[in-house]
Amino acid sequence: MSILTSASSSSVSRGYDYYKHNKVNNVNQLNDHEFEGYVDGSLKNPYYVKINIEHPRKSYCDCPHANGNITCKHMIALYFELFPDEVDDYESWLNSDYDEEDEEEYYDYDSYYDEDDEYYDNRCNSNFEKPLFFDIVLEKYVDNLDIEQLREILLTELKNNEKRTFELYLLS
Repeated sequence: MSILTSASSSSVSRGYDYYKHNKVNNVNQLNDHEFEGYVDGSLKNPYYVKINIEHPRKSYCDCPHANGNITCKHMIALYFELFPDEVDDYESWLNSDYDEEDEEEYYDYDSYYDEDDEYYDNRCNSNFEKPLFFDIVLEKYVDNLDIEQLREILLTELKNNEKRTFELYLLS
């Protein structure tokens, strides 16, 4: 897991904006995998940020959003300040000719695997690392569904773990 994959797409986007607007100051390397700095935000004083690139969940920001365990836009801004190659990759993705048909083919797992396939049964239990722009792609996908498609997907997903569904939604 990296700092970027541990953040929401919104935090990545806003952190990129903070980076581009030179809001990162006083950057220091603490050791091989920890860095600190200050990032200007909406308050008078900048936020103190410390990121750990080896263990992103050990990163810290004193802004209210981070609340001790969330990867926030200030952490992303510091990360981009430290790793300009990551900025280049992000900008390349932003400027790419992203095609919705390619997206559907790439993310339509069920067209490639049937329910008897071992991969299908185990894909939720694997060591899945959420792709960097997962949230954006998911939101776009959901926005393009009609009510019947939403209903069908919801029923299928709720039936995937009947015990959990029963305990969370049906047991009153």
